[in-house]
Amino acid sequence: MPRQIPISRVVEATISGIKGAHEIYHKWTGGQWLWEAPEYLVTTNIATHISNLNGNKYVTLENGASDAIVDAGARGRGKLHRHIRGSGRVDIVLWWADC
Repeated sequence: MPRQIPISRVVEATISGIKGAHEIYHKWTGGQWLWEAPEYLVTTNIATHISNLNGNKYVTLENGASDAIVDAGARGRGKLHRHIRGSGRVDIVLWWADC
């Protein structure tokens, strides 16, 4: 049976990714803090940490929001909620891999 990843492990990996991005940027710049770094440094570090978790999953970056909703089988009838920008992009999507 495929191994699911507990949300607590995803949260831990996310925090580790943020910390790792800070350490990298701090080293590269001789002491600047992460809030001065480009967002993609944090995004790619988080994705790397999540992808290293044991379990069946795959990670994608910069998915179109509407496409991700459709691909996940989560599109219902009617309009998207007003807080969801259907034409926007999602930084990181963690997908369940049924393999």
